[in-house]
Amino acid sequence: MYNTEQMHLVEINNGFIAPRHNVASSSMSATVIEGKSILSNHVILDDNLKYYEKFRYFSYHYLKRECIKVQLAQPYMLSSMRMLLLSFRGLAYGYTVEVSVNNEEWDMVADKSNESARSWQLLKFEPMLVVYIRITGIHSSNKNDKYFRCVHLEAPAPIRFLKPKQRWSISRLFDNFLPFV
Repeated sequence: MYNTEQMHLVEINNGFIAPRHNVASSSMSATVIEGKSILSNHVILDDNLKYYEKFRYFSYHYLKRECIKVQLAQPYMLSSMRMLLLSFRGLAYGYTVEVSVNNEEWDMVADKSNESARSWQLLKFEPMLVVYIRITGIHSSNKNDKYFRCVHLEAPAPIRFLKPKQRWSISRLFDNFLPFV
C-alpha cells in the first residue's frame, strides 16, 4: 500500500530515492555480504551502538586481502557516509571506500590509504547511485596487527554532520541589529 506519512525523509533525485535517513542498516534490509564478525556479520548495520565499548561488536577483515562489503536493499542516490572505526589503544587505519551499482564496476569515494584514521569518519562525495559499499583496510598503525575493524556504518551521514558549522564573531552578532539613529 502506498504510504506518504514519511515523505519528508526522502527526496527524489533523477528518479532515484535520495534518503535523508540511514539506509545502511539491518532495519532497512541492508546486509553485509563480505567481512567477518565475532557475533554477527550485520553488527556494523545495527542502529544501536550501546555495545560498542565491549570491543566485540565490529566487523573485520584481513588488511589488503579482503574487504567489508555491504549491499543496500535497493539503489539509492547517496553523497555521504559515516563510519566508526575501532580505535582502542590509539589504533589507526588507512583505508579506501568504493561504491557500485552492479558489484563489478567500482567508484572510489574515499581514499584514506596514506592516512592514519581513527574513530568517526565522515565521507562526502558527489551524488551517485549506490547499491554496494566496499570498505578495504590498507594498513594499521600497529605493525603486528593484520585486521581492519569497523564498528558502525551509516549512509547517508546524519544531516547534522553535513551542515557547515557556523562561526560566530562580534560583527556577526550585530549583523541582525538595526543601526542606532
